[in-house]
Amino acid sequence: MIEVKTLKDAVPEYMAYLESQGKKKSTQYTVNLNLNLMVKHFGEEKELGKMLATHVASFFNSELATKVNGRPRSDATKLQIRRIARQFLVWANKEGLINSIPLPNDEKRFIKN
Repeated sequence: MIEVKTLKDAVPEYMAYLESQGKKKSTQYTVNLNLNLMVKHFGEEKELGKMLATHVASFFNSELATKVNGRPRSDATKLQIRRIARQFLVWANKEGLINSIPLPNDEKRFIKN
């Protein structure tokens, strides 16, 4: 049985995982910053197990992920936000926090089987 985890619980666990893997502080900072956009979009109490691909797609297309101060984010930044969210969801799946990775079809090509 999968343990119910909210974004509020899972993001700090993921950050601890990155630290245990020896990721640089600058990488950890960037990942945390980008995952906080996800938390802000969904809310801290969003359960990972209830996240669907359509929800993740709406985050990827949201103003939080595509704009900053009302101006479009660079393509590189938008891709970074997507990559970090994908990595987080893959980790959650490997940790048994979710049964499947809720990614839109156009993002699934980045996942290694």
